[in-house]
Amino acid sequence: MRIHQIAAAGLAVLIAACVAAPLLAQGQPPASAPGGSASVNHHGIAVVDINYIFEKYSRFQQEFERWKREMEGTGASLKKEEDVIVRQMESMKTLKPGTKEFKNLEEEITRKKSDLQINASLKDKEFKEKAAKLQLAAYQEITEAVKNYADRNNISLVLQFNGAPVDQSNPRAVQADIQKLIVYQNGIDITPIILDDLNRRAAATANRPAARQGTQAAPGKVK
Repeated sequence: MRIHQIAAAGLAVLIAACVAAPLLAQGQPPASAPGGSASVNHHGIAVVDINYIFEKYSRFQQEFERWKREMEGTGASLKKEEDVIVRQMESMKTLKPGTKEFKNLEEEITRKKSDLQINASLKDKEFKEKAAKLQLAAYQEITEAVKNYADRNNISLVLQFNGAPVDQSNPRAVQADIQKLIVYQNGIDITPIILDDLNRRAAATANRPAARQGTQAAPGKVK
């Protein structure tokens, strides 16, 4: 196995894992659009598809894409370091074992390998922590939106469900579908309402003019 495959494998795996992780889909295909509407008949109970909201929440997706680009850039940087080591290893083949030049280059390569592996491990931990914070922040925004809507509409219980169609070729997905808590719901899906609220507020925040820096006009004066 090449050096970068050892040193940067965690980053590559992490990218793949975190693409799927926000969806929490347990092997199921991407969720289809929920069938809720603004005229949900609540009966004091509602359901929400968190997976679908993660997938379609604009602010989370933008932050996730930024995080992924940063990780891919780090992976590319690690690959460049590995390429340097590989070239040095090729150069070492032209040297006579036991000579001072051979030993010096061997020591340098060993040191660079160790540094690369340590750096990759630290970066892996850093990106995992960033991914966790990113997902937690989005989840807290979602649950806050759910709470606010429930309070306004006298809903005392909101259950999480997965509206994605089950992948019948995936045994794990079939088992998860069998064990799901929500067997049937009709007219109590508030997913589209919550998603629309989140994306509307995200758009309003993005379009809000940035606060002006520096001096401000004194009261009663027009600048």
